[in-house]
Amino acid sequence: VIHMQAKDERKMGVFSRSFILLFVYVPVCFAGFIQFLQETPGQVFVPEVDDGASAEIQIPAGFPFGLLSQYSVYVGTNGYFSFGRPVAIHSPSLFPNTFNYLVAPFWADIDITGDNGGEIYYQAHSRGNNSIFDELLDEVSVFISNSQQTVFSGSWMLVATWDQVKAYPGDSMATNTFQGTLVTNGEESYAVFTYQCDLMEWSGRATIGYYADGDLYENHPLTGSPNANEIACLGNSSSQPSQWTNVVYHVSSNASRNDVQNISDDGLYLSFIAASDLSAVPKFYLPRASGGHSEPTYIQVGFPFGNTTSVVHSVVYVGTNG
Repeated sequence: VIHMQAKDERKMGVFSRSFILLFVYVPVCFAGFIQFLQETPGQVFVPEVDDGASAEIQIPAGFPFGLLSQYSVYVGTNGYFSFGRPVAIHSPSLFPNTFNYLVAPFWADIDITGDNGGEIYYQAHSRGNNSIFDELLDEVSVFISNSQQTVFSGSWMLVATWDQVKAYPGDSMATNTFQGTLVTNGEESYAVFTYQCDLMEWSGRATIGYYADGDLYENHPLTGSPNANEIACLGNSSSQPSQWTNVVYHVSSNASRNDVQNISDDGLYLSFIAASDLSAVPKFYLPRASGGHSEPTYIQVGFPFGNTTSVVHSVVYVGTNG
């Protein structure tokens, strides 16, 4: 995780719906930090319900995250992205927990119902569909490349903004505005969280970070803190009244993509098990059918497989397709 802060005299702040039809490209990356990405035509608003989520957002080329490539994502009203299914959880907790495949810019109990005000909106973009969005995608890619000291060019991006949202039950005037961006090129995936200091007014002991599966997770140091909203002001001072903070997570890695590791003969390796070693073990052949599978093989003691030891499988099949 890398924090970036820099002073900028132009306070971009919160963007109202009156700007949705403004189709102008404005650079968002300045001297090593990134501001809020501006609204453009096609923004989709999340329904104003408690503990709700957006409709399914499809990811055409997949988003490598954990052991799997994810092909759908949802924007949750409570400050997170959930992959594969909508999640309705209002009480934040440290990662890892029972809610894997979650990316949380600011997971807290948010209330946008009734007269509480605030709104949540998002937009997804695939490279090549629109030149304006391609330029925004290039800006974010350059920022990621510089901050992570790598070469990255995204092909798909999702930007979600939680705009002037209140903490449940909405009886305080304090509001938070923050943005989460997911970017991938189909091989590498990143999450970028964006905050501005004077736009984060309440804490909610929020969870900030991500959880894929297994050991692939990260909690920001301010997670669970009564001052979690101070994430927006890291390094801020009275002489820098307009301060932007970015948190960048590389949510894909060699381990998460299960890459093959080639090991030479002078190291530890396992060769094919010789047929003679299995001479006393019954052998079964699969039916010669396309896309077929074996009969069920039962596992007497069970096979724990998943992100929790409570998931124990008792049967397995061998598929013809490897």
